[in-house]
Amino acid sequence: MKNHSIAVYGLGVMGGSLAKNLLSRGYQVFLYSKSGEERSRFFHSPNGGIMCSTPEEMLRKMPSPRVILLMITAGSPVDQVLAELTPHLQRGDVVIDGGNSHYKDTDRRFHSLGEQGIHYLGIGVSGGEEGALKAPA
Repeated sequence: MKNHSIAVYGLGVMGGSLAKNLLSRGYQVFLYSKSGEERSRFFHSPNGGIMCSTPEEMLRKMPSPRVILLMITAGSPVDQVLAELTPHLQRGDVVIDGGNSHYKDTDRRFHSLGEQGIHYLGIGVSGGEEGALKAPA
């Protein structure tokens, strides 16, 4: 059986909409945001998903290999989150940066995580809230 689960880290407008999109397509979605307000707003809506109170809990609950979609602000916040997640990641896990990170940062992260056997993709999702909810581009 294929692994049809993904984590969405960051539940702002884009992350929350992408999480809803994935849930509507039958994915098991593990959810986390540093913002208690974002977690509460998503948790108290009829969207489903598995809300986690810490990144460690999110990773612990997920089946391997794990796929984590970061929907956070580009730049140093991505490096901070990667520093937080990396000790808990395993070979074969996949981290997807859905923000619009600078290509040099993406290249640096790709090589650094790749040395540990962790796959890193910088994809940059656009389309706004509606596009994220219906069909991200």
